[in-house]
Amino acid sequence: DGLNFLIDRKPEDSWNIRGGLAICQSTLALLSGETRQAAEYSKQAVTYLGKDNPFIHSLITLDNSLYYVMSGDTRKAIESLNETIKIARHSNNLLALIIATCQLADMQALQGKMNQAWVTLQKAQYLALGPEDKPLPLSGFVDVGFGEILLERNQLSEASVYLERGVIASGSWLWLGNLGGMISLARLRQAQGDIAGSQAIISEVSRAAMSTESSQWDDSVVAAIAVRLALQRNDLDEAEKCWKQSSFPDFLTEIHMGAYPYHLYEYLVLTQVHLITTLGKSKGNNVYLHRSAELLDTLSLEAIRCERVTTQIEIFILQSNVQLALGNLMQAKKTLFTALALGEPEGYFRIFLDGGSSTAEILTQCRTELMDSDNVFPSSTFVKNLVNSFRNENKIQPPQVVGQVNIKEPAIKVMDEGISVFLSAREIEVLVLIAEGKSNQEISAQLFLALNTVKRHAYNIYAKLGVKNRTQAVSKARKLNLIS
Repeated sequence: DGLNFLIDRKPEDSWNIRGGLAICQSTLALLSGETRQAAEYSKQAVTYLGKDNPFIHSLITLDNSLYYVMSGDTRKAIESLNETIKIARHSNNLLALIIATCQLADMQALQGKMNQAWVTLQKAQYLALGPEDKPLPLSGFVDVGFGEILLERNQLSEASVYLERGVIASGSWLWLGNLGGMISLARLRQAQGDIAGSQAIISEVSRAAMSTESSQWDDSVVAAIAVRLALQRNDLDEAEKCWKQSSFPDFLTEIHMGAYPYHLYEYLVLTQVHLITTLGKSKGNNVYLHRSAELLDTLSLEAIRCERVTTQIEIFILQSNVQLALGNLMQAKKTLFTALALGEPEGYFRIFLDGGSSTAEILTQCRTELMDSDNVFPSSTFVKNLVNSFRNENKIQPPQVVGQVNIKEPAIKVMDEGISVFLSAREIEVLVLIAEGKSNQEISAQLFLALNTVKRHAYNIYAKLGVKNRTQAVSKARKLNLIS
């Protein structure tokens, strides 16, 4: 009725009013996930407004660009974004110009061109400067982009500066990019060992996702990141709980592509694969593992077609984890080699650390084979740095039970001589592996410890037990019920 009232009052402006409404409808449709409907509204806007007004046209082309971003077609998105940037610059539409430039950087990073994405963000940074070189609020989206690249490169301190600043500057524009910034900040906090800080951010984002200002998919994304963070902490129970509390109560629920923009569909399915692969390995359930393989094969075809290199790397990592769980170590190493060769040139790093203990296990097996390889990538230095990062991060491990002994708890026993023996949780872990016949090198790889550290633990164990070798240590430990 309001529209008809305006048209009746100014019939000569009806084309302008209808065109403006079509732009608004297109944007709202995008935010609601109706990408096809958004495209139709954009066409209507062009019909009403034509291309005579560059400012209006820049808004229309931005809508079209976001449609391609959400459809998953990276190449077409980049072509459209470049066109939007050109038109927005001509029309002095700073909002469209900065948003399109930041989106372009995102697409370039997704194509595996992080160096190019960094340069693009530098251009956006310049655009987001106001009078006296004071950053505009839109600079928050630029900072988030910088922070996400630094996080992927595992430059955590630098990433923290950009992400914190970006999230604050972005304010309440959750739908437009602050959600991604908050999620990246939560990932960063956990990588820094601040679990409480990470979970506090997720709780805040979860509350925001329930608001009417947030897009309809945000709650699903928040649940997915909570699952991933729990898996990275090796907290499988929490990961299961988060998944069941989402809109996908069953682990094998089929996630329909048409229900989400493609990039979110892809993220949710990859999260599902992370979860059911871990469940399959933990429970020895090959049904989960084979389902993971099927989902990854399907996603891989689209990732290749749409030039989504970051996705391809994650798929290779997950495929290698599935292959390892199914007992095919040789194929797992070959697949992970492909991911490493694809990721090293542009500085991918965090994506491998997020692969978890299975990826770490395969990496330790890869190091010796690199010595016989003539390939430039992956380099032995890159793999060594990854292995060292796995060891240094001291990922939180859940309690592991061997026999009746919880090897995450320290143990105090009294020997016949009346002398108390105290073994730390780590020493108990090492002792259990010694009892299993593992060499120092194997213990080093399994626990992600330096070889000298393992030797020091063994020496301390012998000294505390008053023995001289492994055999005596195991015998004495069993006598004292330190191990089963």
